[in-house]
Amino acid sequence: MSDASPRDPLASIRKPVASEMDAVEALLRTTLETDLPDVAALRDRVAACGGKRLRPLLSLLVGFALGRLGEGHVRLAAALELIHAATLVHDDVIDEARVRRGAPTLNDGRGNEAAVLFGDFVYARAMRLLSDFDDLSVIRDVSRAACQICEGELAQVLRSRDPGLSREDYLRIVRRKTASLYRAAAGIAAHLSVSAAPVRETLETFAEDLGIAFQIVDDCLDLDGDESEVGKSLGTDLLKGKPTLPVLCALERASPADRARLEAWIRDPAGAPSRSEARGLVERAGGIACAREEAERLLSGAVRRLGGIGDRVDVSSLEAFAVLAVRRSR
Repeated sequence: MSDASPRDPLASIRKPVASEMDAVEALLRTTLETDLPDVAALRDRVAACGGKRLRPLLSLLVGFALGRLGEGHVRLAAALELIHAATLVHDDVIDEARVRRGAPTLNDGRGNEAAVLFGDFVYARAMRLLSDFDDLSVIRDVSRAACQICEGELAQVLRSRDPGLSREDYLRIVRRKTASLYRAAAGIAAHLSVSAAPVRETLETFAEDLGIAFQIVDDCLDLDGDESEVGKSLGTDLLKGKPTLPVLCALERASPADRARLEAWIRDPAGAPSRSEARGLVERAGGIACAREEAERLLSGAVRRLGGIGDRVDVSSLEAFAVLAVRRSR
């Protein structure tokens, strides 16, 4: 990763699949074509903000590593990115976020109704793109991941303001709402590369662990990230009373007085301290460090699993991708 530019640390990782990533971008544009100017304006506003494209990149890197990268991988990558984009639009509505990728969110600029419906539009276009696959197992597996995302998001909302949420509960939610799409990206890409079942299963587990680690880091950044660098509204978990892993770790380690404050804040976010105060409390209890240690543990395990795929498979790009996804600052 040493030759990546400071502004785009993914640049060197994309190199082996650069032409395919360009094809994904072109397919995203054509898939979201519309003859309604107002809808096109919303599309262009979201598209202008770009994104890291981690899920499509993962699919393409799996195909590259396995030596069989084709048009199906490009179509899969575009569909997964559209599903992810739709979830982000809906997340911003739920979180009442005002900034995403350094620009005003759709809900902030055009209201919740337009944002929710635009998210639905993007999701519907993803399903239309998937319908071009003759292989029904691809459609089935992506649909399963989409269902799991909805289950995870719903479970998180239902367990908000609950200081009794356990680590196991948290991981169960994250495995669905975030890691399921990573798992689908790697597993379906391996299937399209006609890989043996053990290879697909190894890559699915690798990607699932990576997805969980990614979300843990995201939850840490919500507390200790720089909003100008991360490019989105931070502190939204605090405002919604969502007990994320750094907070759960802090609850396990905090003094009785600090634990009582945290529990009261989770139950009643309206009475929560400012983001800086909450960060100080969680950091003082070691919550952020504890959560990042868990993310590093998952990353190490994920990278080790790649060694079991076989000596003839070049997994260096996947390893670099995993490290960057977890050790990022935005």
